[in-house]
Amino acid sequence: MRMRAIAMLLAIGTLTGCGPDEPPDPATLPLPDIIASNAFYYYDDLDTAWAFYRDTLGFETVVDYGFAKILRVADSSYLTLVNAADGMHSSAEPKTVALTLLTNTLPNWHAYLGSKGIVTRISFDPRRDKKPVSFAIEDPEGYLLRFENAEPGSNGGSLPSAPDVESLMTSVSSDANALDVSGTIYAVYMENVDDTLAFYRRLFGKSELVGGAWAAVFDITPSSYLALVDGGDDLHSPTEQNGVTLSFFTSDVDGWFERARNIEGFELRADEIFDESGMVRVFVGYDPEGYFLEWDTFGERADNRVLLRYLNR
Repeated sequence: MRMRAIAMLLAIGTLTGCGPDEPPDPATLPLPDIIASNAFYYYDDLDTAWAFYRDTLGFETVVDYGFAKILRVADSSYLTLVNAADGMHSSAEPKTVALTLLTNTLPNWHAYLGSKGIVTRISFDPRRDKKPVSFAIEDPEGYLLRFENAEPGSNGGSLPSAPDVESLMTSVSSDANALDVSGTIYAVYMENVDDTLAFYRRLFGKSELVGGAWAAVFDITPSSYLALVDGGDDLHSPTEQNGVTLSFFTSDVDGWFERARNIEGFELRADEIFDESGMVRVFVGYDPEGYFLEWDTFGERADNRVLLRYLNR
């Protein structure tokens, strides 16, 4: 009886210490995995956007849900194109995000895109050695993509080294004109980067890979990165609304839900995990500057087969 009483007292003490008014410290919670990074872009004309990324840039479509297409951009980096009428954002919202494609074949990309009549936003000059060697283009509805040299030391300090993964050769690549992507950086734009930086450190449980006057960069997976830009750069300035959702593919959406909801500065869109007809289990929230964040665990369905093959390697 005495042992049972001690056990009951211990249980009561444990429950009291973790009551509803005392949420768990995120630092004590396990850090679930992130298998891949992703962003959702929103379009009035989804088919035209899909054709651009699929046929012009040569990215593989790994999931086609009809209203949304998931494309593999790098080894563990994805981009999801969404029909704006079915998404969380309007196509009229400012597209305050930039997708940097890190590549080992930058001159080839510039020549290839020029042959397609695509105008570069930033002049490409291979003689420059003191600024990032890069150029940018717009997709069919105005999202900006930057092509940047992946080699260490040639990208102006965005990363300390090239992604340590095998580059993906796109479907428009050839032996005579290789067109690869070795990694991606999703850049978002902050009015108050210091407060937001502290939030992401708590969320990811680590410090940024690169810090500097213009941006802080987190490594998300071996081939994907997130840049928090302080103020603006040559592509964007911060806006109140942002027509993008950043997302993280994980095998443990429940673990991330428990962790994220206890992070100071994170606001849940809805206090639950949604099961989308077995396609994906998902929850969504907002970072301190209003960017949408989403975590996704994909179900064992036929239309997820190709994606799961990559995620479960």
